[in-house]
Amino acid sequence: MHPRRQADPGTYRERPARLTGAALWTRTTPATPVRPVLPDGCMDLIWARPPDAPGRLLVVGPDTGPHPADAAPGTRYAAVRFAPGTGPALLGVAAHELRDRRTDLADLWPAARVRALAGHLEAAHAPARALDTWAARHAADRPAPDPRLLHLVPLLAAGTSVADAAATLGLGPRRLHQLSRETFGYGPKTLARILRLARARELGATGLSAAEIAHRAGYADQPHLSREVRALTGLTAGALLRGQGASSGAKRSTPFPSGSATTAYRCPQTASHGGVVPRYPASVSSAYRASTPAGESHRKASCGPPPPAGASSAGTTSHMRRMPPETWASTCGACSAPSGNSSPSRR
Repeated sequence: MHPRRQADPGTYRERPARLTGAALWTRTTPATPVRPVLPDGCMDLIWARPPDAPGRLLVVGPDTGPHPADAAPGTRYAAVRFAPGTGPALLGVAAHELRDRRTDLADLWPAARVRALAGHLEAAHAPARALDTWAARHAADRPAPDPRLLHLVPLLAAGTSVADAAATLGLGPRRLHQLSRETFGYGPKTLARILRLARARELGATGLSAAEIAHRAGYADQPHLSREVRALTGLTAGALLRGQGASSGAKRSTPFPSGSATTAYRCPQTASHGGVVPRYPASVSSAYRASTPAGESHRKASCGPPPPAGASSAGTTSHMRRMPPETWASTCGACSAPSGNSSPSRR
């Protein structure tokens, strides 16, 4: 388990899911109070089984603020957390329709289909394993997410401005905003804020000062960090960075960070990047997040195709702008749309 995770002992488990870039997690709600769930840019499909009632299937939309984790003690969860931007294509619903909501799957899909899946999980000896298998098979029959939007995540996580990201992806600002709402649940500026928050939460576990965290995460200064933390989490920066504010509760249930932090996938083009492998917040899915060599975690570089001959390898954003997006997937499997990069390496 990730050392930052401060869930109740023995109640939370997470591992890479069969679906590329996703995480499979389980937990049992403790009797002690559970802290709120914080935004991380992800969507989840959850099977929740209270102690005295049948299980139900819920879809958790992308959050823009803290959400109370108020399940009854003893409630068991098995869930798949989808990489940012991949849930809507699999579930068949625009992300903005689920923003800040917990919705019964039966409200989105035919009731008979949902009952069949719920019954399958209820009867399974290992509901999490059954849900994991089902999600991978279901995803194989669904259209793939727009690869341009999946590339938006590492661009924004690396500190690229929204205007530059739009230009890199070959989209106008209005079109990018529309697609971002459909894919992530909110516009690219909000997405960038949430990814930056995730980065700050990761850095908070390293013991750095708040001022240094603000600098490395991309905030203008420490007061800017404090304002953003308060706006997105309802907490003070001190409480968040000390690990006192995230939940082991009913959504992703994962304090610091709430994206998948247990597995990183190595970029197959590491040598082509000149040894500089990008580092993204843990909520940026391992489907397009490469692991980082020691000492490189502070670099702001966006994963993409290898630089042209003679170009500097200190970062990749600039040369991405000189190459059409459709060529990226063939040159860097770690940051393309999820497609078979499935060799996890523990960080």
